[in-house]
Order: sequence, then structure tokens, then C-alpha cells
Amino acid sequence: MRLPGFPVAEPGETIASVIARHLERTAGPRSRSLDILCLKKAAAHSIVPLRLAELADSMPHGHPWAANPREIVAGHTLLPLYLHFANSMRRERIFASILSGSSNNPAASLGLTIAANRNLTMRHKFCAECVANDIKTHGFSIAYREHQPAFVRVCAVHLTPLLFDCDRCAASRKALSMWRMAGRCHCKDPQNQPAHIQRDDPAREAGFIWLAKQVRNLLSDKSSHHKESPAKWLRGALIAGGYGARSGLNSDAIVSAFVTRYGSQLLQELGVSESARSSSGSRWPSRLLSSTVIAGDRTPDVLLSLLLTGLISDETHGSAEPLSVAKGNAAKVPAGYSTPKELQREMLSKEAIELALKASDGRISKAAALIKVSPSRLAVDMQRQNMRLPLSTTTVKRIGIGLIGAVRTALRNGTPKIKIQQSLKISEWSVQLIELDCPTLRDEHRESTIKRQREEHRRAVLQHRKIHPSAGRFEIMTDCSAAFDWLRSFDAEWLDANLPNPKYAGSNGHKPRKDWPQIDQAFVNAIQAAVRNELEKDGRPARITTSRLLREVGALQKQAALLPLAHAEAKRHAESEDAYLRRRIKWALCAYSSRQTPISMNQLRRVAALRPQHLLRYQEYIAELAGELGLSIDGRCALSPHR
Repeated sequence: MRLPGFPVAEPGETIASVIARHLERTAGPRSRSLDILCLKKAAAHSIVPLRLAELADSMPHGHPWAANPREIVAGHTLLPLYLHFANSMRRERIFASILSGSSNNPAASLGLTIAANRNLTMRHKFCAECVANDIKTHGFSIAYREHQPAFVRVCAVHLTPLLFDCDRCAASRKALSMWRMAGRCHCKDPQNQPAHIQRDDPAREAGFIWLAKQVRNLLSDKSSHHKESPAKWLRGALIAGGYGARSGLNSDAIVSAFVTRYGSQLLQELGVSESARSSSGSRWPSRLLSSTVIAGDRTPDVLLSLLLTGLISDETHGSAEPLSVAKGNAAKVPAGYSTPKELQREMLSKEAIELALKASDGRISKAAALIKVSPSRLAVDMQRQNMRLPLSTTTVKRIGIGLIGAVRTALRNGTPKIKIQQSLKISEWSVQLIELDCPTLRDEHRESTIKRQREEHRRAVLQHRKIHPSAGRFEIMTDCSAAFDWLRSFDAEWLDANLPNPKYAGSNGHKPRKDWPQIDQAFVNAIQAAVRNELEKDGRPARITTSRLLREVGALQKQAALLPLAHAEAKRHAESEDAYLRRRIKWALCAYSSRQTPISMNQLRRVAALRPQHLLRYQEYIAELAGELGLSIDGRCALSPHR
């Protein structure tokens, strides 16, 4: 059934706020409206309604939400915020599972702990000034999703503390009372407690404002995410910002800067544990941005990721631009090949050099004498200002056309200049004159040198892996220290992709004592026995599911990778809904045969403990099975084939 006249959500409005507006202006019982929306038993403050597809199907034709559950999730829930730092493939998997309704615990998929999920779903927050402005502009109040994260305490627009829903109304456990518009309740004296108490601590207040503005920016960003993992970008930015180590991230330095940047008081109020605020051996930054997170196996904590972003992003006071992977630092250039070092003297002006060269007919020695400097100083200043000095006829004849071409080729190939001088028997001054004749040679030589170094270091790592295929990261870091350090600083992406997977050893060095293959086979036998017991029992059947079988044998909490046979066996014996209903109906008909009375809908549904809708769906199967069992169907019954 579609609801005509369902309100259109405002940008950033929560689902609960839209539903509350619909209930306020709809006559009749609220339970009926919620039942049509498939939200009768849903929690108003849940992250995402479990029956999302049914909610979208109940929208009127032409409504933005009609048959478009992705618009509901992407535009009116906190999923884009909690998945901002997740791998793009994992983000799409979670979106797909939630949109299809196959995820029964979205909070776990988002990396939220039980406590964090409980804090998120307790009560809505709103800004009193936003409510007043919305009533003046739209005629109704709106609850915005940017105000709902537990770590957002102030309004990013008005910089005022947010308010919780009324305490008295929140005490009610009735589902219907949870659907309320922002700032509205039926209490004579509403009690709206502030989510933030302002104190005389500028750093603390600035931190809460910064967080609120970043959440607003992230949720307002409609651009598509980059293919690169934001966690990978954040890890690379931290390394480029001076928080790197030979093994990856310098966790101690990050935690120290973390506490200095935000202060212990703010971090404590945000729920950051004492161990995470301690710089002595804490490894949480490395775990937060580990390879499993970058690969998409886990979802990183959005609060800690945001706070880490503040260490390398100059947005302390809340920039208007959203945090984006496009704001990553430029690739680092090896020292010695980037911008020239600063001269400890004043550089000659370009005009003076041009006048001297014109007066000396292009002879650099005579021009240097006119300016009263050495020829080498004049050549350096000309190179720094990208000035060209064509080779004179005398210089070309002295060096030779063939040798000049060989020097140019060597420079373009990135050959070190000292090797060029030694192999070609040419002076440093002559090489400098050749560079002055073609100013682009310096840039080409620099780029070729970096490329040559990169290829040499990559070759060293690949050669080591070829000779020692079983070597781990530590062996490569020790045996190829120069190549490892260079690649870690200037080619980290390639290095991470070509290093062997980390070897995780136990804390005590002992191998596992459990014989997991034997345990796995024991669980398989136990699952088969549980299936036989279910199929052979005399009582009412219960559905055989994967989780039920694993739970009965005690394997549900075990690691799936260690028990592949048990999990495969449980999935093989799991019943579909159709198979289970047929088995239950067959049992009910067999039990009904002892009554010696025609089958009626009322009696059969009591025996089978099924709804009439399920029995009507299998009307033909019931009639066929009743014939086999010698049972008759009452002609007045809805199950009768002659009715």
C-alpha cells in the first residue's frame, strides 16, 4: 500500500524526523501509519530501518524515496559518515547488504561497538536556533543527521550546544512515543538537557567546533568517493607529514602529537580510552590504519580517523572545504633533486646578466669580468634563472659535436655527472656550458636520476625476494636497508604492494596446541547428529539454519577459517523457507490424521502453528498430501480445491 501525500525530506533530515512529520499531520492511529510504513516495531533512533525496501515501496509515485532505498540511506542516515574512511569495495558491500535487508546488525558492519551504538540510538539531538529558523522558514522543525553522532556536541552553523530530546518523554518505552519532531513533545515543562557544557577552555571548545564542522562537511559532500582507500591516503599523509617509521607508522609520535593537538580533557570527554592517550608503546594508530583496513576487511573508527586527519590537515578552526582524499600531500621528491638550495648571497639580476652578455658578444668569461664576478658564479645564476647561453663556435670546436651529443644523452639518461666526466674525459665546466646551451637538460637529468634510483631500489627488493622467497619483511628491511628506506619514503605504494605479507607470531613463540582439523571433523559429526535428531523427533519441527547448527555444537563463536568443514556442513543442511514450511505442514497433517475429522483452516493452523497466509500459499501441496494420507478437506474451508 502506498501512502499519498507523504512529506518530502529536507536535505540532511533524518528518517525519524520525516516519519514524525508524517505522523503529526495524519489523522488516525499512529500504529496504523507505522504499520503501513513497515515501522511498527522499528526503533525511531536506529541507524537504518531493517525493512528499508518495504519503506521505499510504500512511498507514493513520484516521491524521491519511491523504490529508491539508496537515496534514503545515502541522504538521510549516518552511513556515509561511518563509511567515509572505509575501502570503497567494503563500502559498497555494506551498502548492498543494508539495501537488500540481509544485514541484521548494521552497527557491527560499521565498526561500532555495543556501547557506541547504544549512545547513538538513545535520543535525538537538535539545535534550538536551527529549530526556530526551520519553523520560521518551513513551518515545522527538522532533526538533522549532522547533529546525531555521539561525538558532535555543538551546532556547526550557530556554534551553540545541542539539546537532547525531553528526558520525561525519553523515559517512556512505548515505540509510538519515540517518533517525535525535533524540539517538540507533549510535556507541560519539557526538560531538554544540553549535550555540551561550555567551559573556560578555548582548546576544548575549538576541538568540539572543529569536529562538528568536519561532520557537516563530510555529510554535505555529494561527490563520489575516490577508488583509493581514504585510510590508505591517511596513512600515506601521516608518513609524509613526519609520522613514519621504518616499519610503517611511528605510533608513539602520533599519540604524543594527538594528545598535544586536542588535549587530554577533550579526548576523555569523547570517550578515547586512557591507553589510547598514552604514548608509551600504544599501537592503535597502526592497527587503525592497518593493511586489513586498507584492503577492506575492517571498517576503521570514524572518530579516531577524523582526529588523526586533524594532525596533517590545517583545518583547526573548521575550513569550509570537506576533508577529501584529493587533499593528500604531493609526492615527495628525494632530497638533493628538488628545488635548489638557497644561496647565501644575492643573486645577479637577469637584466644585468643580459647587458653583460650583450656587451661581450655572448662570451661568458668576458661578461663575468664586466660584472666583476667569476665565470662559475655567473653560470650558476644563469641556470637558476633558466637563462640560455648558446655554445660559441670556439667551444663547439674545442669539445666536439660528437662529445656534446654524448654528454646530452648521458644527462637525459640520468647518469651521475661525476661518471660523465670520468667516462667521457670532459671537465665539469664544459658540462655546465652544455647545460646552459639547453636549460631543460637540468630538469631532464633530475627526473631521470630519480627514475633510475627508483628502478635500482625496486630491482634490489625484487632480486632479494627471488633469491630468498621465504624471507619476511624484517629480512628485506635488514638486507636491503638503503633500498627499503628510499622506497618507504618515496615509493611507499609500490613497496607495500611488493612486500610479503606480515608474519604474525604468537606472543610466547609456541605453536597452537589444538588440533583444528580434528576439532573441525568432530563438529561435522555433531552437526550431522543434530540434523538427524531434528528430522526424527516427534514434536513440532523447528527450522534448520546455519547459525542454529553451529550454535548447538558450540562452533558459532569459533573462527570460520579454522572450521571450514563445519561451516560448509552447516550451510549444506540449512533449510530454505520453502523446505521448512513443507516439512512443518507435512508433520501437521500427519498429526491431524488422528482426529478423524475433515481438515479445516482453523484447526490446521493451530496444529501447525502457522499463519493462514502460509497455509494458503501451499494450498495445492496440502490437497495433494491430504489425498496421500487419506484425509478430506472441509468444503467450507479456504483450502478446499472445490471452493
